[in-house]
Amino acid sequence: SPCPVTYEVTLNGGLAQTTQETTISYSGLSSGTLYSIEVIATNAAGDSAGATGSFTTDSCDPPSVPTNVAASGIGATSATISWTASTSACPVTYTVTLNNGNERTVTGTSTSVTYTNLSPDTTYAIKVVASNDGGTSAAGEGSFATSCTLPGAPTNIEASRITQTTADVSWTASTSDCAVEYTVTL
Repeated sequence: SPCPVTYEVTLNGGLAQTTQETTISYSGLSSGTLYSIEVIATNAAGDSAGATGSFTTDSCDPPSVPTNVAASGIGATSATISWTASTSACPVTYTVTLNNGNERTVTGTSTSVTYTNLSPDTTYAIKVVASNDGGTSAAGEGSFATSCTLPGAPTNIEASRITQTTADVSWTASTSDCAVEYTVTL
């Protein structure tokens, strides 16, 4: 059977780590930093020559939480969601999610998105998350409620049980997505 191989991995000339795997993970590195790495294979016969390489960690820290999440231009079936941009040294992508699962992605410097086809007279929770090469922020949150649509006119107005001093008046109800109150004028 072949001799087992162990790898000795040195990062920036520091303390070597030993593994039998061909991958090793490092955490706690500094952002935007060049690291040199050397890997030596070892078995019962001895050590290989060192193989070297380098990498640079991303220079982005995760963006800050988007703030001032709010809705404007709210109608029965639409609203515009806006927020204050995250601070980041790198380009940011925003993911805006409503509690009905409707999700939109916004890139570039835009800090708003318009939703249509919403349900009338409904409260929505908003979450805005910022992400870049350095990671993802916690969610900035807000909420809004859509308004009602204008009710349709009642139809089929009829008077019944008419006497000299009384009458019953009836009609077919309006179509509406909200509660409707009727005003009857004689």
